[in-house]
Amino acid sequence: REIGRSVFRTIPLFILLTITAGILLASRALSPFKRLSENIDQVSGAGLNARLDTTKIPSEFIPLIESINDMLERIDRSFHQANRFAADASHELRTPLTILQGHLEKLIQTEPDSTPLRQEEYANLLGEVNRLQRLSTQLLFLARSDSGHFKIERKSMNLNPELEELIGDY
Repeated sequence: REIGRSVFRTIPLFILLTITAGILLASRALSPFKRLSENIDQVSGAGLNARLDTTKIPSEFIPLIESINDMLERIDRSFHQANRFAADASHELRTPLTILQGHLEKLIQTEPDSTPLRQEEYANLLGEVNRLQRLSTQLLFLARSDSGHFKIERKSMNLNPELEELIGDY
């Protein structure tokens, strides 16, 4: 009986110690994953040049971290290449569009006696050229803003005048 009671008393203590030791061991074993996860969370769209740190990481994780860093490098290069292409394309489109706009405006001014249908065609073409110029300007703006050339300045403002103007327009 005495042995049974002491075993019965020590079992909960033994279970408690086992659970505590298990939690501590699991926490220690998972800490590299937690640090790696925190490092990965720090990489964002605005900071694709950030790389994961291999210090204080077990050697088993280093090949994985190097693969992730290589992937981030490829993504960063692709992002910059796409940005450069968008900026170059929009910049290159501006000259021919400006030439087209000038020719169309000249045709509208120098041929005032042409048929109304012809004048309407010129006006439609001029409207499309203007639309393409706006798209090109917006594309260039997006490429520049994505590459970090613009800084967003936050400030409070009163929207009432702008809203009243919009309501007045409609």
